[in-house]
Amino acid sequence: MVRIAVLCWFFVPAAALGASLSIHGSNTVGAELAPALVRAWLHNEGYRMEQSVSDDPLEVRLVAANSEQTLTVGLASHGSSTGFRDVAARRADIAMSSRPIRPSEERELDALGGFDPVASEYVIALDGIAVIVHPDNPLTTMARATLADIFSGRGTHWRHYGWPTGGDIHVYARDNASGTFDTFANLVLGEDSLAESARRYESNDQLADDVAADPAAIGFVALPAIRGAKPVAVHELGTRPLMPSVFTVATEDYSLARRLYFYVPRNNLSVVARSFLDFAVSSDGQDVVRSIGFVSQNLETVAIRPPESAPEEYVRLVSGANRLSVNIRFRPGATSLDSKALHDLDRIAAFLQQPDNRNVRVMLMGFTDAQEAAPAFADQLATVRADYIASQLQRRGVPPTRVRGFGQDLPVASNSTEHGRQKNRRVEVWVYDAREYQPPLGGTIGR
Repeated sequence: MVRIAVLCWFFVPAAALGASLSIHGSNTVGAELAPALVRAWLHNEGYRMEQSVSDDPLEVRLVAANSEQTLTVGLASHGSSTGFRDVAARRADIAMSSRPIRPSEERELDALGGFDPVASEYVIALDGIAVIVHPDNPLTTMARATLADIFSGRGTHWRHYGWPTGGDIHVYARDNASGTFDTFANLVLGEDSLAESARRYESNDQLADDVAADPAAIGFVALPAIRGAKPVAVHELGTRPLMPSVFTVATEDYSLARRLYFYVPRNNLSVVARSFLDFAVSSDGQDVVRSIGFVSQNLETVAIRPPESAPEEYVRLVSGANRLSVNIRFRPGATSLDSKALHDLDRIAAFLQQPDNRNVRVMLMGFTDAQEAAPAFADQLATVRADYIASQLQRRGVPPTRVRGFGQDLPVASNSTEHGRQKNRRVEVWVYDAREYQPPLGGTIGR
């Protein structure tokens, strides 16, 4: 079905006169974030909003103008799958998605110039899928295997999970068009199917409100939509329980952290679309992301205590340093960066080159997943990755002072899935004030 577009009218440069832009897909992205990004983009370019019209909660028409020109922008938020379908059918220019594009969807873009894993993908925000229960539920942590039992329908009573008086479990879930559901199904259910008794929702907010009103309920929503419900910490085999927080989602260490995307065909991107996409991933665009409640990719430093299982040398190196709120992650291969990592390198360099950070130095700690290399070679591969990131930062004018690989140590996710292994293939970024701390010798120094 062709969706009603959201209309925005505004002036654009002469090269884009008469152009239009339509953005379809994920409700998680489109309910608030995408319209807010459009409004901020227009304001940033000096245009004024004149009208907002909505005939459907998931479809809105925004009108902006100046005295010289107008441009039409369409937003329709009926699920990630609809965005890819509409782009392939030329009904939309940009697909909003709360999950990675599927191979079948990549192939559908062939007629529009194809798909490039870097040029076609824009990570616009980070989000944690929060597992939520009623505030009176006494449980505070749950294993991912437990979640699979409950949401598949194998576990039906709260007494099986430490709440003897909780009664029968009521499962709440997003609908099949939702990228949130698709991500949750991949991360938690695996080969299982959702329980037939589950109550399904198109809206994050309505699901959260209903969970908050039902003492026996459990559900999952995007991080900004927790509302009056209670989130629980999630863990998996070999990892510690983590709550969905700004930092654990920003570093993607949280088990159910995910990326939110804009996708476009590789070729024939309009001037208007390029301008909007560039704004979305810029520092100003990421400020909008934070204001809506998602996790921004703008960087912050956080004091983190190393886990008890951390190697001794790791603890020695980072004892006087802070973590930067980002991990550099890799596609399979020694130094094959993903699309987000390329933007993150520029963000790191810009952060360290701010006048207030002139005394700040950077250290890099590399890690592998458990299946990439034999343990004897894992440290070497991890160091190769950290060295590669060091060389990329040095080219940007910020040479790291310590570079060290720790192989398969400190996994943040299960190595039994590709999603988990991708999380474990990472380089952590640590920073310190050279006036206050000098890390001990170790790793590569003074690159």
